[in-house]
Amino acid sequence: MQAFFVLLLCFPFGGIKKLDFSLIFAIILHMFDSLKKNAAIYVSLEETDQVMTWCDDCGNYAIQKALFQALTLENIQPKDTIVAYDVGCSGNESDKVGITTIHGLHGRVLPLATGIKIAHPEMTVIAHAGDGATLSEGINHLIHTVRHDRNILFIHHVNATFGLTTGQASSVTLPGTKMNATPKGVDTPPVESLRVLSGCDPTFIARTLSYDMDHMTEVFQEGLRHPGFAYIEVLQLCPTYNRVQNREWYEKNIVHVGNGYMPNRESFLGCLKLAKMPVGVLLNEPRENQIQTRKNLVSEVKKQDIAFLL
Repeated sequence: MQAFFVLLLCFPFGGIKKLDFSLIFAIILHMFDSLKKNAAIYVSLEETDQVMTWCDDCGNYAIQKALFQALTLENIQPKDTIVAYDVGCSGNESDKVGITTIHGLHGRVLPLATGIKIAHPEMTVIAHAGDGATLSEGINHLIHTVRHDRNILFIHHVNATFGLTTGQASSVTLPGTKMNATPKGVDTPPVESLRVLSGCDPTFIARTLSYDMDHMTEVFQEGLRHPGFAYIEVLQLCPTYNRVQNREWYEKNIVHVGNGYMPNRESFLGCLKLAKMPVGVLLNEPRENQIQTRKNLVSEVKKQDIAFLL
């Protein structure tokens, strides 16, 4: 309310003659920040009366719940979190969670998240996108975001289908799989995302499963602690449009890395040679020279204060 009355002062009596847009922008930011501070806990969709458009048994429900659990366990407050969504099924929650969110264009969530992180390095920035957006329209953005290694948690929803548009094949759909636009079966090999990323000097690569809440939560926690770009691939069930890669299929085609696994670059490259899909934190090697530089940047941003404008 105080900011509202100050905002009125920007409009001279007797009509609008001159506007101080920098002052208006600062006041709006202050009001926005005040709203964010009202949220104290993360609330999953199951705990609200919001109507979701996800299908029954969609993996997105568990992914959201595991992420909120991880944020809570890491003591990261909603007011300190910004979540960016791509176009896709995962983005259907963007207006239904009590945190700061932004919904971008198809395949463009990573440059959006990068811009947010550059502007607000002190915030926890999380991005969601599916395999269609990430490995088709957005594969160039993925490559360069990995190279730049900004401190962003990226949750890559891999269900091997364009679910939002009713089940077309994506870049990772298995050959022979019959989808809506390929009734005779997919006839192209899938993009192997981890192989693509291996040539971009990644610092954090992980893979988890949408039906394993505990494992997802632990992997998300490790990704949140990582000081660079954390790529987390969630093998996600889509019971409506991809009934081939169901839970039984994954259990036959994955292998969990053991407790003695060391997530260094040599081990990660070894994972790429496995016959089955490796699951777990496969690579966690921060670029040490960047850590202190970014800590200094966050410190400088925290010194900025617009209170003198109000």
